[in-house]
Amino acid sequence: MDVLAETKPINPIEEPVFKNNATHRETSALAVVKLWKITEPDNPRTTTTTREMLWPEDRRRHDEKKMSLLEAVRLDGLALQFCDAYRNDKEVVMAAVRRDWPALEYASFELKKDKDVVLAAVLQDARALKYASPELTRDRNFFLEAVREKGWLLKFAGRTLRADREVVIAAVRQSGWALRFAADKFLGDRGVVLAAVRRCGQALAYAALREDKEIVLAAVRDAGTALEYAKNLDREIVLAAVRQNGHALFHANDKFKSDKEVVLAAVRNHGFSLKYAGANLKKDKDVALAAVRQDGHALKYSDLKHDKDVVLAAVEGDSLALKYATDDLKNDALLLRAARATRHRTKFAYDALKLRSLRLFKSDYY
Repeated sequence: MDVLAETKPINPIEEPVFKNNATHRETSALAVVKLWKITEPDNPRTTTTTREMLWPEDRRRHDEKKMSLLEAVRLDGLALQFCDAYRNDKEVVMAAVRRDWPALEYASFELKKDKDVVLAAVLQDARALKYASPELTRDRNFFLEAVREKGWLLKFAGRTLRADREVVIAAVRQSGWALRFAADKFLGDRGVVLAAVRRCGQALAYAALREDKEIVLAAVRDAGTALEYAKNLDREIVLAAVRQNGHALFHANDKFKSDKEVVLAAVRNHGFSLKYAGANLKKDKDVALAAVRQDGHALKYSDLKHDKDVVLAAVEGDSLALKYATDDLKNDALLLRAARATRHRTKFAYDALKLRSLRLFKSDYY
Protein backbone atom coordinates (compact mmCIF):
# COMPACT_ATOMS: atom_id res chain seq x y z
CA MET A 1 0.00 0.00 0.00
CA ASP A 2 1.30 3.42 -0.91
CA VAL A 3 1.51 5.34 2.35
CA LEU A 4 1.62 8.71 0.64
CA ALA A 5 -1.49 7.81 -1.31
CA GLU A 6 -3.29 6.99 1.95
CA THR A 7 -2.31 10.32 3.53
CA LYS A 8 -5.28 12.63 3.74
CA PRO A 9 -4.46 15.98 2.13
CA ILE A 10 -4.84 19.02 4.33
CA ASN A 11 -7.04 21.80 3.07
CA PRO A 12 -5.14 25.09 3.36
CA ILE A 13 -8.40 26.91 3.99
CA GLU A 14 -8.87 24.93 7.20
CA GLU A 15 -5.38 25.70 8.50
CA PRO A 16 -5.32 28.19 11.41
CA VAL A 17 -3.62 31.32 10.10
CA PHE A 18 -3.29 34.09 12.72
CA LYS A 19 -5.16 37.19 11.55
CA ASN A 20 -4.59 40.77 12.63
CA ASN A 21 -8.18 41.81 13.31
CA ALA A 22 -9.40 42.60 16.83
CA THR A 23 -11.24 39.29 17.28
CA HIS A 24 -8.21 37.17 16.44
CA ARG A 25 -5.90 39.27 18.62
CA GLU A 26 -7.95 38.10 21.58
CA THR A 27 -7.38 34.48 20.59
CA SER A 28 -4.68 32.72 22.63
CA ALA A 29 -1.39 32.62 20.77
CA LEU A 30 -0.70 29.30 22.47
CA ALA A 31 -3.88 27.83 21.05
CA VAL A 32 -2.96 28.92 17.55
CA VAL A 33 0.44 27.27 17.75
CA LYS A 34 -1.04 24.11 19.23
CA LEU A 35 -3.42 23.91 16.28
CA TRP A 36 -0.52 24.33 13.90
CA LYS A 37 1.21 21.43 15.62
CA ILE A 38 -1.87 19.23 15.28
CA THR A 39 -2.37 20.03 11.59
CA GLU A 40 1.31 19.87 10.69
CA PRO A 41 1.80 17.21 7.99
CA ASP A 42 4.35 14.46 8.60
CA ASN A 43 6.38 15.41 5.58
CA PRO A 44 10.09 14.74 6.12
CA ARG A 45 10.98 17.19 3.35
CA THR A 46 9.74 20.15 5.45
CA THR A 47 11.45 19.13 8.67
CA THR A 48 14.84 17.79 7.62
CA THR A 49 15.84 20.16 4.82
CA THR A 50 16.57 23.85 4.54
CA ARG A 51 14.04 26.25 3.06
CA GLU A 52 16.08 26.66 -0.13
CA MET A 53 15.92 22.90 -0.78
CA LEU A 54 12.15 22.65 -0.43
CA TRP A 55 9.72 22.18 -3.27
CA PRO A 56 8.01 25.47 -4.22
CA GLU A 57 4.69 24.39 -2.68
CA ASP A 58 6.39 23.26 0.52
CA ARG A 59 8.36 26.50 0.63
CA ARG A 60 5.17 28.53 0.38
CA ARG A 61 3.58 26.54 3.20
CA HIS A 62 6.77 26.89 5.24
CA ASP A 63 6.71 30.70 4.88
CA GLU A 64 3.02 30.95 5.72
CA LYS A 65 3.44 28.84 8.81
CA LYS A 66 6.50 30.78 9.95
CA MET A 67 4.66 34.09 9.63
CA SER A 68 1.81 32.73 11.74
CA LEU A 69 4.22 31.45 14.36
CA LEU A 70 6.04 34.80 14.43
CA GLU A 71 2.77 36.59 15.13
CA ALA A 72 1.99 34.07 17.85
CA VAL A 73 5.30 34.34 19.71
CA ARG A 74 5.18 38.12 19.48
CA LEU A 75 1.97 37.94 21.50
CA ASP A 76 3.10 35.14 23.82
CA GLY A 77 6.78 34.24 23.77
CA LEU A 78 6.17 31.00 25.65
CA ALA A 79 4.34 29.71 22.58
CA LEU A 80 7.82 28.73 21.43
CA GLN A 81 7.50 25.53 23.49
CA PHE A 82 5.03 24.22 20.90
CA CYS A 83 7.21 25.11 17.92
CA ASP A 84 9.53 22.09 17.85
CA ALA A 85 10.49 22.58 14.20
CA TYR A 86 11.35 26.27 14.78
CA ARG A 87 13.35 26.21 18.01
CA ASN A 88 16.50 26.54 15.95
CA ASP A 89 15.11 29.39 13.82
CA LYS A 90 16.85 32.54 15.08
CA GLU A 91 14.15 34.91 13.85
CA VAL A 92 11.36 33.02 15.64
CA VAL A 93 13.37 32.56 18.84
CA MET A 94 14.45 36.21 18.90
CA ALA A 95 10.83 37.32 18.57
CA ALA A 96 9.86 34.98 21.41
CA VAL A 97 12.57 36.04 23.90
CA ARG A 98 12.00 39.72 23.16
CA ARG A 99 8.38 39.20 24.19
CA ASP A 100 9.05 36.88 27.16
CA TRP A 101 12.59 36.19 28.34
CA PRO A 102 11.69 32.73 29.85
CA ALA A 103 11.11 31.56 26.27
CA LEU A 104 14.89 31.13 26.09
CA GLU A 105 14.36 27.82 27.91
CA TYR A 106 12.72 26.39 24.78
CA ALA A 107 15.36 27.55 22.30
CA SER A 108 17.64 24.98 20.69
CA PHE A 109 21.02 24.21 22.25
CA GLU A 110 22.74 26.08 19.41
CA LEU A 111 20.70 29.26 19.98
CA LYS A 112 21.30 29.11 23.73
CA LYS A 113 24.91 29.77 22.77
CA ASP A 114 23.99 32.60 20.42
CA LYS A 115 25.07 35.94 21.93
CA ASP A 116 22.33 38.00 20.26
CA VAL A 117 19.53 35.72 21.44
CA VAL A 118 20.80 35.37 25.00
CA LEU A 119 21.56 39.09 25.31
CA ALA A 120 18.00 39.97 24.21
CA ALA A 121 16.69 37.81 27.06
CA VAL A 122 19.27 38.80 29.68
CA LEU A 123 18.73 42.52 29.18
CA GLN A 124 15.12 41.96 30.27
CA ASP A 125 15.97 39.81 33.28
CA ALA A 126 19.31 38.44 34.44
CA ARG A 127 17.58 35.20 35.46
CA ALA A 128 17.59 34.28 31.77
CA LEU A 129 21.26 33.35 32.24
CA LYS A 130 20.20 30.09 33.86
CA TYR A 131 18.88 28.96 30.47
CA ALA A 132 21.95 30.11 28.55
CA SER A 133 24.88 27.91 27.67
CA PRO A 134 27.45 27.85 30.52
CA GLU A 135 30.05 28.87 27.96
CA LEU A 136 28.56 32.36 27.76
CA THR A 137 29.08 33.10 31.48
CA ARG A 138 32.80 32.84 30.74
CA ASP A 139 32.68 34.63 27.39
CA ARG A 140 34.45 38.00 27.71
CA ASN A 141 32.97 39.60 24.59
CA PHE A 142 29.44 38.61 25.62
CA PHE A 143 29.73 40.15 29.08
CA LEU A 144 31.50 43.22 27.77
CA GLU A 145 28.51 43.88 25.53
CA ALA A 146 26.04 43.00 28.30
CA VAL A 147 27.49 45.34 30.95
CA ARG A 148 27.60 48.19 28.45
CA GLU A 149 23.81 47.91 28.34
CA LYS A 150 23.15 46.94 31.98
CA GLY A 151 26.12 47.52 34.26
CA TRP A 152 24.70 45.50 37.16
CA LEU A 153 24.95 42.33 35.05
CA LEU A 154 28.56 42.28 36.27
CA LYS A 155 27.07 40.49 39.27
CA PHE A 156 26.57 37.35 37.17
CA ALA A 157 29.99 37.38 35.52
CA GLY A 158 32.60 34.82 36.49
CA ARG A 159 35.40 35.66 38.92
CA THR A 160 37.89 36.13 36.08
CA LEU A 161 35.67 38.65 34.31
CA ARG A 162 35.02 40.61 37.50
CA ALA A 163 38.77 40.99 37.77
CA ASP A 164 39.03 42.24 34.17
CA ARG A 165 39.56 46.03 34.26
CA GLU A 166 38.01 46.71 30.86
CA VAL A 167 34.84 44.81 31.76
CA VAL A 168 34.59 46.55 35.15
CA ILE A 169 35.16 50.03 33.66
CA ALA A 170 32.44 49.37 31.07
CA ALA A 171 30.06 48.25 33.84
CA VAL A 172 30.59 51.20 36.22
CA ARG A 173 30.33 53.71 33.38
CA GLN A 174 26.85 52.38 32.69
CA SER A 175 25.87 51.93 36.35
CA GLY A 176 28.01 53.16 39.22
CA TRP A 177 26.38 50.61 41.52
CA ALA A 178 28.20 47.87 39.59
CA LEU A 179 31.30 48.77 41.64
CA ARG A 180 29.97 46.56 44.42
CA PHE A 181 30.37 43.49 42.18
CA ALA A 182 33.91 44.28 41.02
CA ALA A 183 36.95 42.42 42.34
CA ASP A 184 38.35 43.90 45.58
CA LYS A 185 41.44 45.23 43.84
CA PHE A 186 39.29 47.74 41.92
CA LEU A 187 37.77 49.30 45.04
CA GLY A 188 41.06 51.12 45.47
CA ASP A 189 41.62 51.75 41.76
CA ARG A 190 41.30 55.52 41.31
CA GLY A 191 40.24 55.36 37.67
CA VAL A 192 37.53 52.77 38.30
CA VAL A 193 36.17 54.47 41.42
CA LEU A 194 36.13 57.91 39.75
CA ALA A 195 34.16 56.49 36.80
CA ALA A 196 31.71 54.86 39.19
CA VAL A 197 30.99 57.89 41.43
CA ARG A 198 30.60 60.18 38.44
CA ARG A 199 27.83 57.90 37.25
CA CYS A 200 26.33 57.28 40.70
CA GLY A 201 27.61 59.22 43.69
CA GLN A 202 26.27 56.65 46.15
CA ALA A 203 28.83 54.15 44.77
CA LEU A 204 31.25 55.87 47.14
CA ALA A 205 29.84 53.49 49.75
CA TYR A 206 31.80 50.61 48.16
CA ALA A 207 35.02 52.50 47.46
CA ALA A 208 38.21 52.38 49.52
CA LEU A 209 39.22 55.91 48.48
CA ARG A 210 36.86 57.93 50.66
CA GLU A 211 39.61 60.37 51.64
CA ASP A 212 40.43 61.35 48.06
CA LYS A 213 39.03 64.88 47.62
CA GLU A 214 38.54 64.66 43.86
CA ILE A 215 36.61 61.39 44.19
CA VAL A 216 34.48 62.66 47.09
CA LEU A 217 33.69 65.90 45.23
CA ALA A 218 32.64 63.95 42.14
CA ALA A 219 30.41 61.76 44.32
CA VAL A 220 28.62 64.56 46.22
CA ARG A 221 28.10 66.59 43.04
CA ASP A 222 26.12 63.66 41.67
CA ALA A 223 24.41 62.70 44.95
CA GLY A 224 24.74 65.08 47.88
CA THR A 225 23.82 62.43 50.43
CA ALA A 226 26.99 60.50 49.46
CA LEU A 227 28.54 62.87 52.02
CA GLU A 228 27.60 60.13 54.49
CA TYR A 229 30.49 57.96 53.23
CA ALA A 230 33.14 60.68 52.90
CA LYS A 231 36.07 61.16 55.26
CA ASN A 232 38.08 64.28 56.11
CA LEU A 233 35.31 66.70 55.20
CA ASP A 234 36.19 70.25 54.24
CA ARG A 235 34.04 73.27 53.47
CA GLU A 236 34.21 72.88 49.68
CA ILE A 237 32.97 69.29 49.85
CA VAL A 238 30.12 70.09 52.25
CA LEU A 239 29.00 73.11 50.19
CA ALA A 240 28.97 71.01 47.01
CA ALA A 241 26.92 68.34 48.79
CA VAL A 242 24.21 70.64 50.23
CA ARG A 243 23.90 72.52 46.96
CA GLN A 244 23.06 69.23 45.26
CA ASN A 245 20.79 68.01 48.06
CA GLY A 246 19.95 70.12 51.09
CA HIS A 247 19.36 67.03 53.21
CA ALA A 248 23.09 66.25 52.98
CA LEU A 249 23.42 68.73 55.85
CA PHE A 250 22.33 65.86 58.09
CA HIS A 251 25.68 64.12 57.41
CA ALA A 252 27.83 67.21 58.06
CA ASN A 253 29.51 67.68 61.43
CA ASP A 254 28.44 70.35 63.94
CA LYS A 255 31.05 72.79 62.67
CA PHE A 256 29.34 73.04 59.28
CA LYS A 257 25.82 72.91 60.70
CA SER A 258 26.67 76.22 62.38
CA ASP A 259 28.21 77.72 59.24
CA LYS A 260 25.73 80.28 57.87
CA GLU A 261 26.86 79.99 54.23
CA VAL A 262 26.58 76.20 54.31
CA VAL A 263 23.15 76.24 55.96
CA LEU A 264 21.86 78.93 53.58
CA ALA A 265 22.94 76.80 50.61
CA ALA A 266 21.15 73.81 52.14
CA VAL A 267 17.83 75.54 52.88
CA ARG A 268 17.78 77.19 49.46
CA ASN A 269 17.92 73.71 47.96
CA HIS A 270 15.41 72.20 50.39
CA GLY A 271 13.71 74.24 53.10
CA PHE A 272 13.25 71.25 55.40
CA SER A 273 17.02 70.94 55.83
CA LEU A 274 16.62 73.74 58.40
CA LYS A 275 15.83 70.83 60.70
CA TYR A 276 19.55 69.92 60.76
CA ALA A 277 20.92 73.44 61.27
CA GLY A 278 22.66 74.46 64.45
CA ALA A 279 20.55 76.04 67.19
CA ASN A 280 22.09 79.47 66.57
CA LEU A 281 21.05 79.47 62.90
CA LYS A 282 17.49 78.37 63.58
CA LYS A 283 17.12 81.81 65.14
CA ASP A 284 18.74 83.59 62.19
CA LYS A 285 16.19 85.60 60.17
CA ASP A 286 18.07 85.35 56.85
CA VAL A 287 18.23 81.56 57.14
CA ALA A 288 14.58 81.32 58.22
CA LEU A 289 13.38 83.47 55.31
CA ALA A 290 15.40 81.45 52.79
CA ALA A 291 13.97 78.21 54.19
CA VAL A 292 10.29 79.21 54.24
CA ARG A 293 10.50 80.76 50.79
CA GLN A 294 11.66 77.40 49.48
CA ASP A 295 9.02 75.49 51.48
CA GLY A 296 6.52 77.22 53.72
CA HIS A 297 6.32 74.22 56.04
CA ALA A 298 9.99 74.72 56.97
CA LEU A 299 8.56 77.21 59.49
CA LYS A 300 8.01 74.13 61.66
CA TYR A 301 11.78 73.94 62.36
CA SER A 302 12.43 77.66 62.80
CA ASP A 303 12.67 79.42 66.16
CA LEU A 304 11.15 82.54 64.60
CA LYS A 305 7.52 81.43 64.60
CA HIS A 306 6.73 84.71 66.31
CA ASP A 307 8.34 86.85 63.59
CA LYS A 308 5.63 88.33 61.35
CA ASP A 309 7.90 88.71 58.31
CA VAL A 310 9.01 85.06 58.44
CA VAL A 311 5.45 83.80 58.92
CA LEU A 312 4.18 86.01 56.07
CA ALA A 313 6.84 84.60 53.71
CA ALA A 314 5.81 81.10 54.75
CA VAL A 315 2.05 81.52 54.19
CA GLU A 316 2.66 83.24 50.85
CA GLY A 317 4.21 79.95 49.79
CA ASP A 318 1.69 77.67 51.49
CA SER A 319 -1.37 78.88 53.38
CA LEU A 320 -1.29 75.83 55.65
CA ALA A 321 2.07 76.97 57.09
CA LEU A 322 0.07 79.38 59.26
CA LYS A 323 -0.55 76.49 61.68
CA TYR A 324 3.08 76.69 62.85
CA ALA A 325 2.86 80.37 63.83
CA THR A 326 2.35 81.52 67.39
CA ASP A 327 -1.25 81.90 68.56
CA ASP A 328 -1.25 85.69 68.34
CA LEU A 329 -0.15 85.63 64.70
CA LYS A 330 -2.71 82.99 63.70
CA ASN A 331 -5.39 85.67 64.09
CA ASP A 332 -3.44 88.48 62.43
CA ALA A 333 -5.57 90.12 59.70
CA LEU A 334 -2.65 90.59 57.26
CA LEU A 335 -1.56 86.97 57.60
CA LEU A 336 -5.12 85.67 57.22
CA ARG A 337 -5.57 87.67 54.01
CA ALA A 338 -2.27 86.37 52.66
CA ALA A 339 -3.29 82.79 53.52
CA ARG A 340 -6.64 83.19 51.75
CA ALA A 341 -4.98 84.70 48.68
CA THR A 342 -2.48 81.84 48.54
CA ARG A 343 -5.26 79.29 48.92
CA HIS A 344 -7.28 80.87 46.11
CA ARG A 345 -4.19 81.11 43.89
CA THR A 346 -3.41 77.45 44.53
CA LYS A 347 -7.01 76.42 43.81
CA PHE A 348 -7.03 78.44 40.58
CA ALA A 349 -3.78 76.77 39.45
CA TYR A 350 -5.17 73.34 40.34
CA ASP A 351 -8.42 73.97 38.45
CA ALA A 352 -6.51 75.27 35.41
CA LEU A 353 -4.30 72.19 35.39
CA LYS A 354 -7.35 69.94 35.75
CA LEU A 355 -9.10 71.68 32.84
CA ARG A 356 -5.99 71.44 30.66
CA SER A 357 -5.68 67.71 31.41
CA LEU A 358 -9.36 67.19 30.50
CA ARG A 359 -8.86 69.01 27.18
CA LEU A 360 -5.82 66.89 26.37
CA PHE A 361 -7.78 63.74 27.20
CA LYS A 362 -10.63 64.76 24.88
CA SER A 363 -8.25 65.67 22.06
CA ASP A 364 -6.60 62.24 22.31
CA TYR A 365 -9.75 60.13 22.43
CA TYR A 366 -12.46 62.11 20.63
